Amino acid sequence: MANAESLEAPARQEKSRGGRGRKWLLGLAAALVLLLGGGLLLLNTPIGERFLASRIAERTFPNGLNIRIGRIDGNLYGAAVLHDVELSDPQGVFLTIPRAEVDWNPGGWLSNRLEIDSFAARRATLARLPEFLPSEEEGPILPGFDIDIEELAIENLTLAPGIAGDGPQRVDVAGSVQVADRRLMVDLDGELGQSDRLNLLVNAEPDGDDFDLAVDVVAAADGPIAALAGLENSYTARLRGDGTWSRWTGGLLVRGEDERIAALRITNRAGLFGLSGRFDPSSFVTGIPARALGDDVAIKSEIAIDDRVFDGRALLRGAGLDLTAEGLLDLAQNRAEALEIAARVRDPSLLGGDMSLRDARLTATIDGAFDDLAIVHDLRVAEADLAGTLLTGLRQQGTADYDGTRWTLPLNLAVARIVSGNALVDPRLVDGRGAALHALLRCGPLASGAGRAGNGDASQCGPARSPHPDRNRRHAVLERCGSRATAV
Repeated sequence: MANAESLEAPARQEKSRGGRGRKWLLGLAAALVLLLGGGLLLLNTPIGERFLASRIAERTFPNGLNIRIGRIDGNLYGAAVLHDVELSDPQGVFLTIPRAEVDWNPGGWLSNRLEIDSFAARRATLARLPEFLPSEEEGPILPGFDIDIEELAIENLTLAPGIAGDGPQRVDVAGSVQVADRRLMVDLDGELGQSDRLNLLVNAEPDGDDFDLAVDVVAAADGPIAALAGLENSYTARLRGDGTWSRWTGGLLVRGEDERIAALRITNRAGLFGLSGRFDPSSFVTGIPARALGDDVAIKSEIAIDDRVFDGRALLRGAGLDLTAEGLLDLAQNRAEALEIAARVRDPSLLGGDMSLRDARLTATIDGAFDDLAIVHDLRVAEADLAGTLLTGLRQQGTADYDGTRWTLPLNLAVARIVSGNALVDPRLVDGRGAALHALLRCGPLASGAGRAGNGDASQCGPARSPHPDRNRRHAVLERCGSRATAV
């Protein structure tokens, strides 16, 4: 019996110590829960709200964005009001929101979801467009958690003068935003200024290879959209497209006040982007570009785009010029690689004035960094009429260079024949080439009425004048052309 009692005593002591340990663990867990609950309750007091606002202000995102909140009222775990919110970039404050109302469900975080029943920003002011720091890390397009903003309202946002015109502009936006399972769904309706309207509907799922888009824009001539885009007239635009991220087809229609501006088909085939259709640029260009393009331009392009590198082919046909470009343009490294250009003049009076060109063609290959370019070119003109003087078989070829500040164009000009109307010298004006032709154009027999193609000296001749006004006009045109060649 004594032995049995001696064995039971240590067992009872061990059991007692185990019971006390479990009680300590339960007590510690309860204390942690109470501490956490107390912290959450304290955080929902004015002291806690001020602490949270200060912690938010101390946080600056990698792109330079910083958010400051002056005061938080209401329930941090439900409906709250944020006062005097300021958003800053590395240059300073760019957006102020006197009052923002948010109603959210913190329980959504338990399922990796940010649930916002409503968010409203009222009487905000955008002082300028932000300038964030470039991102050094590549990540997914959409965040790894779900976002659901059931009601989004931006009421009476003021765009400061200079952002969208000389005066302030009002912006109102209403809609909803949802990011669920890496799927973006946006439905927004915006009113900008007095009469501008913007409607946006997006259903995009990059990982699921789904992409639908609908955009409608109404821009008044004196509205903020036209000011932002640098436009002077009223326009409406309609964009529709559906498909997948690897195979997408859409269409863009732009109209002016009483005419069609553009009708374009847009495609994406596994990173190869296509653009085809017609557009009218006559309201946006003047001078030689206006004569080259006209009011009905056809365009067709297929270009692979990857990290600001454009590689493909584009064709443009205007009223006065046909243009083809094929090769690679790297805007990330600011360089061109074997970019081949081919142009053909369709309108002989493209250059205007007293000049006309017949069957003029240019081929060129652009290669190198933008500050160290080499352009191998070949320009051929079947016939050039310079105020009545005809140059036939005109050709310039060689390599032009650009070092970032100055162009260098070696003169390698040749002409088969020049017809000036002077019966004495015209038979000799054949097979002109290089510097001799340069001197001829400056002040050779076309200006002085004597000499040969090959012995003119630009440094020893003056601006001779004929008593005939028509000939003087021709001489002036030729002298201007020669001066340009000398400058180059």
